[in-house]
Amino acid sequence: MIVGHRRFSWVGFSDTGRLATDIERAKIELWNPMRMAIRFWLFEQVLLPSLDAQIDQGFVVSLLISDDLPQKYRDRLEAIVQERKTLRIHATTKKDIDEALREQISASQLDGNKEVHFRIDDDDAVSSKFI
Repeated sequence: MIVGHRRFSWVGFSDTGRLATDIERAKIELWNPMRMAIRFWLFEQVLLPSLDAQIDQGFVVSLLISDDLPQKYRDRLEAIVQERKTLRIHATTKKDIDEALREQISASQLDGNKEVHFRIDDDDAVSSKFI
């Protein structure tokens, strides 16, 4: 199995959030309506079409979100995921990226199969032969 990881406006401490010291302030900035409009536009217009165009559909992209992502954004993501067998949502309360990803990777390896993991962003477009 090939598993992609996409942090979708996840609140926590990672390479992009190392300087955040106040989680509530980080949520306000991260979930700002203008920022979210841009994130969704990039996700829907750049990343999703390139994933949909993959010749080999034998992969899944796990969307890491915070458990408390505002419901209107979660509903929109769930509608997108429902249309695609290659996407899933992983909601977590974890604030440390290593712990949050460890949850995902451990869960995906329960059957003992070897897997390939990659990270992808909203503004990434990949060739149809990427997978």
